[in-house]
Amino acid sequence: MSLKKKIELYQEKISAEITAFFSAYSSIFSIVNVKFGILACFASFIYPNIGLCGLITLTIVLLFSKIVNFHQMALIRGALFYNALLVGLFIGYLFQINLSVFILIVFVSVFTILVTLFFDSIFRVYLIPIISIPFVVIAGCLALSVGRFTDLLDATPYFISHVNYFVRLGFPVYLVVFFKAVGTILCVPDPLVGMVLFFSLILFSPMTGLFLIFGFGVGYASESYLVLGNLNPISKYHYFNYLLTFNAIAGVFLIPSRISILLAIVGTILSSWVAISAISYWSHYNVPILSLPYNVIVLLMFQAIRSAIPQRLNFTFAGSPERALDLSRLFQSRHYSHEIGIYLPFSGAWKVLQGFNGQWTHRGLWSYALDFVKTDERAMSYRNLGYELEDYYAFNQPVISPLEGYVVIVQSDFLDQPIGQVDNQNNWGNVVVIRALGGFYILLAHLKRNSIEVKVGEYVSIGQRIGVCGNSGYSQEPHLHLHLQLFPDIGSPTIPFHLLNYHSNGELHFHGIPQLGSEIIENSLNRALDARLTFRLEESMTFEVKERGVPSYQVRLLHQLNPLTGQYFWTDGVSRLFYARQGTVFYFFELSGVSHSFLWDLYAAAPRIPISYGKNFSFEDPLPLKLSYSKFEIWKKLFVTLFSKNAPHKVGRYEMNTESLSISGEAYIQGGMQKTYFKIDPSIGFLELTVGSRKYVRLS
Repeated sequence: MSLKKKIELYQEKISAEITAFFSAYSSIFSIVNVKFGILACFASFIYPNIGLCGLITLTIVLLFSKIVNFHQMALIRGALFYNALLVGLFIGYLFQINLSVFILIVFVSVFTILVTLFFDSIFRVYLIPIISIPFVVIAGCLALSVGRFTDLLDATPYFISHVNYFVRLGFPVYLVVFFKAVGTILCVPDPLVGMVLFFSLILFSPMTGLFLIFGFGVGYASESYLVLGNLNPISKYHYFNYLLTFNAIAGVFLIPSRISILLAIVGTILSSWVAISAISYWSHYNVPILSLPYNVIVLLMFQAIRSAIPQRLNFTFAGSPERALDLSRLFQSRHYSHEIGIYLPFSGAWKVLQGFNGQWTHRGLWSYALDFVKTDERAMSYRNLGYELEDYYAFNQPVISPLEGYVVIVQSDFLDQPIGQVDNQNNWGNVVVIRALGGFYILLAHLKRNSIEVKVGEYVSIGQRIGVCGNSGYSQEPHLHLHLQLFPDIGSPTIPFHLLNYHSNGELHFHGIPQLGSEIIENSLNRALDARLTFRLEESMTFEVKERGVPSYQVRLLHQLNPLTGQYFWTDGVSRLFYARQGTVFYFFELSGVSHSFLWDLYAAAPRIPISYGKNFSFEDPLPLKLSYSKFEIWKKLFVTLFSKNAPHKVGRYEMNTESLSISGEAYIQGGMQKTYFKIDPSIGFLELTVGSRKYVRLS
């Protein structure tokens, strides 16, 4: 390895560690933003004793994680860092920094690692986040034993609260309590620290700031009702639980929406009840309740929501509610993520004989189903007079698996009914039921007798032959019936779904539900193009950048893998562009880094690349908001999206020429419509890219 490469790798590692270090500060507020983390770190040093203890604890745990290779475990490492930071800040709140406190920090840091690993090993089995439970356990132990440490000095004399200062300035009581609660999130119950943190936070995540305000308002009102206003709110230290609870439910563990806000209100009200109950108990031991109400309610709500409405959960934490909302919007628009997508169960051209809520049998509990037949140029499903089964084009045609899974039911001994007769006793006829890897089931019905080629328990892959189409069961003519269900039993109620990657009436569909009478054809894979879109690790590409036709600089891209998520991406050293495949479609889906880079233009010019043969493909694709709008406009759009399902957003319009392997389009980029062009060379891959006045030409 060259010296230059070693230096680049070393700089990348250092940058990653700095990012992880300051992200621990921002993670306490449930966002991942290095700039805010740096500001939060400085804010903690308004009380140097607290800031220094937090810094020391986080540094010790960071070094230890390097030694034992925790950096390979992103989730446990993140939870470990912010729990360790909280413990360190709490030690600084309790004790004055000296040699004895430093020794205590070392031992408590090791204890934090053990406790975090313990809870992670248990909670990971049930896919439950550990949040700040390690901090609650360790800080509770410290609070219980604080009177036993004879060599440690109480930090209270060094803690100068600015509460009275804010009151004398005329700040309303509720505003003072709010800022104090924000500061307490960082273990500094001071309104001055809270004000600095809050106004720093809204610079990077206004939605998080809004949720903190909502959480305080709901918790303040709820607790005032519970205790009838008998206690002075300024003297309380637990209001931060309401801020954290509301934010976690509304924008962290759930995709931000009106439903998530409603559930956050319920959770915050419950959190106030838990807080009052906990205070009544723990006050006898002179121990603060810390973030116990927040952890209890969020975990209960998380598990309940996962059981009842799992589609609402945000399984991929995006770093902020704004980013989670935009990614969710994109994913739903691109992939119908609120439904299940499957591939076609056949090859060649078939016609929709009966669709959802069909006029014959697709009614009631079985309304989400599709029937398919094959037709000729006359739109007829049979040749000759259609008296014989063999006259029908669908009869004896192969049926293939539209998804991956395990066969759970095979029924293949029913007779194929002659034309004009039906089997009223066995409606579905010969069937195959497959349990998909997602936990649902797919039923393929009316297959030909003794034609099924798979067995119960066998694993089937997409495109694997299942059998052939027949006319068994309640079937007027040979056709293929397809539906999805939540239970394996034949005849179970159906559930909504859609088809992936097909042509219909000359148009390319990445997903959709075909209309009654429409002919649909699967997108056949262009293997030559597929080979050019298959990249090796550490593969590189170099482009020359021209501004208005004048060469200005070069950019080098490197293909890499995120080992923690298994996702592939291209990087120019600053930005990252992740991609994936779905059937015969290559698409980019996540973008990070600086704007106006090559990767941003690449996403705008070719958000999807159909890997298919055929005519020219016209399609639309929604773009990430940060590609199209300024930061202020993005926030405005996201807040509109938060409260409206039908919020309008700009889309790019594209046309792919499958002969020249080029995509021409028009996209709304940074406030204006711009022409785009992208071309692939069949031998070397990405060749040329143009966005507005910027042109990128492949050099190597």
